[in-house]
Amino acid sequence: MSETITTQRAPKKAKSEKNMFDTSFTRFVSTKVVSVLYQLTLAAIIIITLLAMFAGIMQASSGNSGAILLTILAPITGLVLGLVARLAAEMTIVVFRIAENTTVLADATR
Repeated sequence: MSETITTQRAPKKAKSEKNMFDTSFTRFVSTKVVSVLYQLTLAAIIIITLLAMFAGIMQASSGNSGAILLTILAPITGLVLGLVARLAAEMTIVVFRIAENTTVLADATR
């Protein structure tokens, strides 16, 4: 009969944890950070858009005729802001991916 010997290994650090404490900056964390910031930005845009629409409806119900314009423009502005936030996030990630790929190419030529 063969006996199985098991050894205990130290738990591996999570990849993001390794990246956070990489003082030589060979790995980038920013793609994950950009994703979280984009989601937070979208949440803020949605909340502000809904509040603006609600304020427009409340103003319109009290007889303010200009409030109808606010109710109509709030979702359009929210969509435009969401698009701008997405483009900014994508451009930021593209820059960091270019840097990562350039590092890989530079290491391959050495």
